[in-house]
Amino acid sequence: MSGPVINLLSPNGGENWKFGETRRITWTAEGLDKVAIYVYNDTILGSGSTNYLDPAGTSLSVPASRGYFDWTVTQNWLPTPASGNENRYKIVISGASANGILARDASDNYFSISSKSISQITITSPNGGENWNGNQQNKISWVYSGNVYSQIDILMAGYDVLGNQLGDWKLIAAGVSTSQGYYYWVPSGAPLYWPTGLGNITFAAGTAKYKIKIREANDSVNAITDVSNNYSTIHGATTAPTGVTISAGAFMGTMSQGPMVTVPAGTTLVNLDWTSTNATSCNIVGSPINVGNGNNLSTSDSAGSWFVVDARHNNTYTITCSNAAGSTSNSVTVNIAS
Repeated sequence: MSGPVINLLSPNGGENWKFGETRRITWTAEGLDKVAIYVYNDTILGSGSTNYLDPAGTSLSVPASRGYFDWTVTQNWLPTPASGNENRYKIVISGASANGILARDASDNYFSISSKSISQITITSPNGGENWNGNQQNKISWVYSGNVYSQIDILMAGYDVLGNQLGDWKLIAAGVSTSQGYYYWVPSGAPLYWPTGLGNITFAAGTAKYKIKIREANDSVNAITDVSNNYSTIHGATTAPTGVTISAGAFMGTMSQGPMVTVPAGTTLVNLDWTSTNATSCNIVGSPINVGNGNNLSTSDSAGSWFVVDARHNNTYTITCSNAAGSTSNSVTVNIAS
């Protein structure tokens, strides 16, 4: 009569199993009642002697005739090898016949056990601290890993000064490709669903606190989701400056407008007056410019004056006024009469 036989079928080498997964170990057996199953790493002496996978943590507790054992891969069942040897695992199955004859088989080659990849979405912007212009395109961006659905929805919520959320999450965009990784959004444009309590879409009340949420667009109650780590703000929408009006003339003399202004002969001190609607700062370019603080006309006003000492014939001066939404320019050439 032939002796007992065990033939391990899986894992038999080359597999990559993950912590947290449930994997099936399979075999065939003849002439055995019970078998012991254990995992070992051949870089650790004796590693298989205590790493039994049987439910009771002891040997010879699994019926040999069953032919399989479902193992949930957890760290406490594994011998811990030195770094670099994590891919040198094998499964061993052994047993003994009624008359004490031993049988044993092991994986023909190594398989690896590693950390299970985590499926997640991570918002990279806005993630807290950004101050976006309500009238400009702003880039919402994210990264993802693992098994994330192919499309995502982007939502926003507003918050009061105490950090209380105002109303429900409101949809900004639906069905955006997950792999795209970004979406451009103009807050004051459609479709903007303004949270209750923050006024209207003109941003007239000033800044508003926001968070962005990105979630899988698969209608699952367990959809993978991420929310901005902290608040961002959207400052009041602005309109670009609508023009620069420049008047020029000799100091204490008559001021005139136009692309060219003629001042009396012998003039050395020229006065430039300017106005602009909605500007927050203005800048002058021309030569000579040697009075005042560099080229800065103002840091906050929409109107002001500038004096040019040692003015010369046919010098052109360009004033550019700007705000967060844009800029506008105008020029004047000062001609000194002969």
